[in-house]
Amino acid sequence: MPVYISHSSAQSLWRSTRARDYVRCPRIADSRPANLPHSYRAPFSQGILSTTALRALPRPDGIIVEKDSDRLDGKQIRNHVWMRQIPERSFVAIEPSVRLSTPEFTYLQMAAVLSLPRLASYACEIAGGYSLNEGGRSLHALPARLGGYGLSTCVANYRIDLTESWERYLRTPYLLADLAWPTEMVATECESYMAHGEPSVRDHDEDRKSALEDMGYTVITIRSQRPMDPMKFDNIVRQLVAPPLGVTPPLPTGLFAQRSDDLRSQLLG
Repeated sequence: MPVYISHSSAQSLWRSTRARDYVRCPRIADSRPANLPHSYRAPFSQGILSTTALRALPRPDGIIVEKDSDRLDGKQIRNHVWMRQIPERSFVAIEPSVRLSTPEFTYLQMAAVLSLPRLASYACEIAGGYSLNEGGRSLHALPARLGGYGLSTCVANYRIDLTESWERYLRTPYLLADLAWPTEMVATECESYMAHGEPSVRDHDEDRKSALEDMGYTVITIRSQRPMDPMKFDNIVRQLVAPPLGVTPPLPTGLFAQRSDDLRSQLLG
C-alpha cells in the first residue's frame, strides 16, 4: 500500500535534482489515500522512510491522510489530514510504494501555511520553473499594500516567435523571454555572470536582444545579482521597467519602504 507525500516534503521533492524524472511519472487516476490496517502502520512507515525518494528529505516527512484514524505512527512523520475532496490525478507514482502530490495539489496544500506573498512566489516557481531563491522576480507584481510595485501581470518563459530572417540567423524558430509583458511588448532578460560570462554566450545574448528589438520589443537586461540589492532593484523597476509599461510605481515613502523590506524578507529571507 502506498504512502502519499504532501506539503513541504512534496515541495522539496519537486525542487530536487530528480524533479525532471518525477514529471515523467504517471499520474494516478485514484486520488484517495488508501487506508492502512492499524497493525501494519508502524513497520510500514519505517520502511517507507528508507526508500530512495524519501531518504534525503529533512525530517519529519509530510504525508497526507483522509482522517485522523488513518495517521501513521512515528516521530519522523508529520500527518496532514485532508478531509476535502482531492482532485483527480493529484498524485504521481514515483516509486511502487510512494505517491507524490503534483505541483498543483502541493500548491493547494501550501496555501494553508504560506503567507500570501510567499504563496504568490511559489505560484511563480511552479508556473515559470524558478526557484523561490529568485523571489525578486515576483516583487514587482504584488500590490503596493503588500510591498510590491503593482506592475501589470507578466508571463514567465514567454515564447516569442521569430521572423523568418531572424529564425535563419539564430537557427531557432522562437526565443523564450525570462519575463514578458506581451501586450506592451516589453521583455526582461535576467543574466547571471556564471551562465552568461563567456564571450560566445554574451554574443548570443546580444543577438537575442537585437532580434527582439528589431521585432518591436523593449528589452531590459538585468544582471542576476542586482535584484538582491534593494536600492538597485528599486531603481530597475522605477527607471527601466515601469516607464515602458505606462505604470507609475508607488511613491517611495517610509511606509512603502517598510512594507517592501518586509516583503523582501518573506520572499528572499
